[in-house]
Order: sequence, then C-alpha cells, then structure tokens
Amino acid sequence: MKTPQEAVTSAMQYLVSVVGEIEKPQNFTIESISLSKDKKVWKIVLGYERQGTEANSLSVLLGNNPRRYKTIEIDAESGEGISFETYHTPKG
Repeated sequence: MKTPQEAVTSAMQYLVSVVGEIEKPQNFTIESISLSKDKKVWKIVLGYERQGTEANSLSVLLGNNPRRYKTIEIDAESGEGISFETYHTPKG
C-alpha cells in the first residue's frame, strides 16, 4: 500500500497530467487526506493556484481568491489516479 506521502505525490502528478496545459497548477497545498474504510482509495484535497493568478491580500479580501481546490482519488495499492472533481465545502 502507498504511504500518505506517496499518495499526495501521485495526486499532484495526476492532476498536472489531466489539467496541466489548461490550468497550469502551482503552489500546491494539502488540504486533507484520508484512506477509505476498505483501505483501497486515498482521497486527497489539494489546493493550488493557476500560473499567473497568485493570490494577494487585496484580491482575497475582495473575494477573488484565485486558489482552486480538487478532490483526487488515488488507488492505494498502485498509486494511480482514479478520479478528480472540484472540491465543495461540506454543508453543515
């Protein structure tokens, strides 16, 4: 089984391979990571900026946060990307 560190590296590589030419992700942050109960899938939320849209204090205060967030699923055994989707904040 892949370690959390290996899963995160796989998630970043998978995201870049899928959206790299379109979004040009950079400045990754790990927002969350969890292993499914059956231990088959790592679920990782990555934050990133698109190249050329770096955040500054004023843009964030005005609600124009250029950061994007994606939930990425990684096969825990092989480390291969399974899927990704736009992360949505859970509704309380």
